Amino acid sequence: LREPARRADELLVTSARTRAALDRMTFELADFLRATGEPLADITHTLQVGRKRFAERRYAVGGDPRALAEALAAAAAAPAAAAHPPGGANERDAVFVFPGSGVQRVDMAAALRDEPAFRAAFDDCAERAAPLIGADLRRVVYPEPAERDAMARALDGTVLSQPAIFAVDWAIAQQWLAWGIAPRAVLGHSLGEYVAACLAGVFSLDDALRLVAARGQILDRLPPSAMVSVLAPPARLEPMLGGGLVIGAINGPESCVVAGVRDAIDRLEATLAAAGIQFRRLRYVSATHTPLLDEHLAGFERLVAGCARRPPASRVVSTVTGTWLTAEQATDPAYWRRQFRDPVQFSAALATLLSSGSRTVIEVGPDATLSALVRRHPAAAGHAVVATLPATPAPRRPLEALGDAWAAGAPIDWRRFRGDARRRRVPLPTYSFDHERHWVDPPDPAPPREGSAIAQAARRPAAPPPAAESAVLDPAGPRDATERALLACFRELFRADGVGIHDDFFALGGDSLLALRLVALIARRLDVQLALKAIVEAPTVAALAARIAAPAAPAGQTSNCLVRLQGGTRTPPIFFAHGGGGHALVYRELARAIDPERAMYGFSARGIDDDQPPHASLEDMASHYLELARAVHPDGPYLLAGASLGGVIVYEMARQLAASGHAVPLCAMFDAPGPGMLAEGEADPADALAFHLGAHRWLDPAPLRGLPLDDQLRRTIEAAQAAGVALPFADLAQGRRLVAVWRNNARVLLRYTAPPWPGGEVQFYSAAEPYAGLPTHPERGWIGRCAVRVEVAPGDHMSMVVPPHAASLGARIRAYLTRTGSLS
Repeated sequence: LREPARRADELLVTSARTRAALDRMTFELADFLRATGEPLADITHTLQVGRKRFAERRYAVGGDPRALAEALAAAAAAPAAAAHPPGGANERDAVFVFPGSGVQRVDMAAALRDEPAFRAAFDDCAERAAPLIGADLRRVVYPEPAERDAMARALDGTVLSQPAIFAVDWAIAQQWLAWGIAPRAVLGHSLGEYVAACLAGVFSLDDALRLVAARGQILDRLPPSAMVSVLAPPARLEPMLGGGLVIGAINGPESCVVAGVRDAIDRLEATLAAAGIQFRRLRYVSATHTPLLDEHLAGFERLVAGCARRPPASRVVSTVTGTWLTAEQATDPAYWRRQFRDPVQFSAALATLLSSGSRTVIEVGPDATLSALVRRHPAAAGHAVVATLPATPAPRRPLEALGDAWAAGAPIDWRRFRGDARRRRVPLPTYSFDHERHWVDPPDPAPPREGSAIAQAARRPAAPPPAAESAVLDPAGPRDATERALLACFRELFRADGVGIHDDFFALGGDSLLALRLVALIARRLDVQLALKAIVEAPTVAALAARIAAPAAPAGQTSNCLVRLQGGTRTPPIFFAHGGGGHALVYRELARAIDPERAMYGFSARGIDDDQPPHASLEDMASHYLELARAVHPDGPYLLAGASLGGVIVYEMARQLAASGHAVPLCAMFDAPGPGMLAEGEADPADALAFHLGAHRWLDPAPLRGLPLDDQLRRTIEAAQAAGVALPFADLAQGRRLVAVWRNNARVLLRYTAPPWPGGEVQFYSAAEPYAGLPTHPERGWIGRCAVRVEVAPGDHMSMVVPPHAASLGARIRAYLTRTGSLS
């Protein structure tokens, strides 16, 4: 009897010497999968252990042979996505990098919870840590719906976040080991170095958890402090430091983290803005690697001295010295005191890790933060980077991370991957060799008889000589002028030379702000005006080049308003309506926080990315957006959400849907002002610019009022450059179009009377923090028009739907949908 498959999904891998051979083999495998009756587990096992590994690689993940066949056929029709090892090599050594503070969130690494190795390791950590922290990490990281908000707040503190991050990193490492990938070396960023040391045998798991828990408790006792990431070399920042500020981490040649007391960090940010230096406040409640720790270090060193310490059994890179960790350092309590206090030398440590051989760098953590840092580092050229849980628009199966690592050249121990499962080898399509025709002139000079096979062959065009296999080195390189220009934009934006044409914008660390910058860069370099939605729907150089090359659809046959925020197998989808700013990309992280496996769409304002006239009324907007929603989800029910103006739009959409007999289980409004709550009158464009670009925080509208619009836009561009702020428009024409959309959105909002919605219910999320120029209780305008459930969500009018507050708001919406039975 054949043993049943133990996995819901299987990883199918195939490789060849050349891309042409790989494509043929892929189509042959797809045909075989459609017709065979062999167990899928036996087929994938045969490919894993019974075939030689070549440089050109492809994989697919799934549990159904026919679905795998279609995935393979689609992959063969697309450009090669994986950059194989350079110089024709077949494999790269795998190395692990572990992230530290800042990656914590509720449900982190939830996609791996059904993987046995991950679950067992995380449960083990939770049980060992419970006496140390007085809590069960399983309830903290993966809470019940009613506890999600409380646990999200708890994870903002260091007492629980430090052991939680350690446990998740450790469990992911155990999963990679169970998948058959063992690292040749490890590197951890700050807290992550404890995971690296534990994996190398320096500390036992119990002692590592004890140290990490103590670390979190010490950080919790520090005065109010903060950390800010700055795009500048250390030497440029040194003159700006004072008041206890120090460089807490050097993440790259031009990337540092400055840490210190909160007031001093606030002053530094003002200095950075005036100097035009880009920066971002990090999600840390305590500043590690600063003098604030000094009074606690002696006690921490004594705690380390009480733990058993052993020389590392495998290679570890130190982020204290930036070089390989020695046995003397690993076993010296004073080293771990320095590791807590001294700046993180991640840039130097990464250069050491990548200094010999070709590596597959695997980020072993719940995020893709370190992956972005590695890709931007000069030492990363020629190496591959894989994130266990990359930030991608579409949901991913866990084995796809293993597929990424295999395609990048990481060696896999397939026996360990299968464990004690007994599989058999089955007959499969054989290797597809490249064939080259060779014509030998016949000795008889007489011409061949007309109509003969020889005469017909002689008239065929000569086959082009095949490309030498050694020339096929980097499938991630650009193939035409458009890809070269786009790749230059990506590399300039991310300050990384190792970006390839198939690297995902969001996996590289992109967000809505960087997307705006990318659109502006593309406009300058290629003279091509892309809609912002293009970055969401085509987030790689190759996909964007294909979109630019595709002929435009005839007028009236397409709409730029519908944006696919993320793919997914779960339905019904959630539709997000744009706010007054007009863009839907702002909802991308919120969509992922609600449900990363559910299809999500957004509506952008008409005219924001083209010259179409804007909608004349809010009712027209709602009707148009409903047409687009029905095109992708014809039968309902409908889940709707929107911020500010978007909340008002989804209210009208829900009214129209209810009138036609459709169910609307979710009509979520985020800080949407009710009718009559906003001041009447046409505002000066200067006020619209200040409101939408930062609510008077960096742009003062007073000097702009009364000036011609073009002068206002020019001065806004100059002010943004001085403040180091990215704008959502690259030139005057785009600025005029954007201001026109903003002003039209304000007009249609003021004219909308919001008729009652009998029997309807709104889930209203009110921002906890006030915002200049807006009412403090916007929900009051909706009472009496329909049933209103009100919750207060963290953040202000603008920030509540974006990170870091998107995670909390997403958890609230998911909990509501779960309670009401609206999730499928």
